[in-house]
Amino acid sequence: MHGLLGVAALHLVQLDGRKTTTTFSEAAIQHKQKALSLYTPLLSNITNRNCNALFAFSCLLTILSFASQTSDATRTVKDIADVVDIFRLVRGVAVLVEQKRDWIESSELSILLRSGHYARRPFSLTRNTEGSTPEVEVQLQSLLKHCQEACKDSNSMSIYLSSIEALISGYTIFSTTSDSAMILAWPVLVDSRFLGLLLQKDQLALVIFAHYGTVMTLLSEVWWLRGWGNLVISLTSDQQVSGH
Repeated sequence: MHGLLGVAALHLVQLDGRKTTTTFSEAAIQHKQKALSLYTPLLSNITNRNCNALFAFSCLLTILSFASQTSDATRTVKDIADVVDIFRLVRGVAVLVEQKRDWIESSELSILLRSGHYARRPFSLTRNTEGSTPEVEVQLQSLLKHCQEACKDSNSMSIYLSSIEALISGYTIFSTTSDSAMILAWPVLVDSRFLGLLLQKDQLALVIFAHYGTVMTLLSEVWWLRGWGNLVISLTSDQQVSGH
C-alpha cells in the first residue's frame, strides 16, 4: 500500500507543479521509506505467502526509483554513483524473479512476466522527435564496431560488448514491436562489472552509458521516465568533461 501511495504522490508531483508539490513530494518520500522498511527485512524470508506482495512492490520500487528523478522536488541523483544505486535496486527485482519464478508464474501477477506486457502504441522510426530517428541504431552499431576494433586488448572487452549488444537488442525490439521491456531491463542485463566501470569513470563505459540515455529518451512519454534519458546524458557529459 505504501508503494502504491508513493507512486501516486510522485505522479501528482508531476501533474501539479504548484504549491501542493511540496506536500506531494514529502508524502512520496515518506511512503517510499516506510515501504522499504517493511520490504527489506522480508527479502531474507521469501515464502509462498509473501512472494506476490514482495514481487509487486519490487516492480513499484523500480517506478519509485525512476519517478523520483523526474522532478526537482524529489530528485536524489547527483552523480553516476546515485544512478548505480538505482540500477542495483532494479537488479534486485530480477533476483527475486529468478529465485521465485515458479510461484510468480502460477499467480495472478504472471502477466507482468509476459512478453509484450510493456508494449506501447506503434512506434515510428521516421518521427523527427528527440532520439526517435534511425540514427540511433546507426550510432549503436557504430559504437559496437568501435569497441570491437579498439578494445581487442582490453580485459573489459566482453563487458563492453555485452552491454552494447543488450542495448541494441532492446532498441531493436522496441523499434519493431513498441515493447520497451528490454530497454527497461538493460540495467539488469548488463554485467555487474559494468556498474563498477561506471563508478571508476571508465571512459568507454561512460560512452555506452550515454547511448543508454539516448535510447531512454524514446520513453519520455512515460511519466515516470520523463527526463531520465536527458539526466543520464547530462551526468555522463559532466563526468567526461571532468575526466579530461
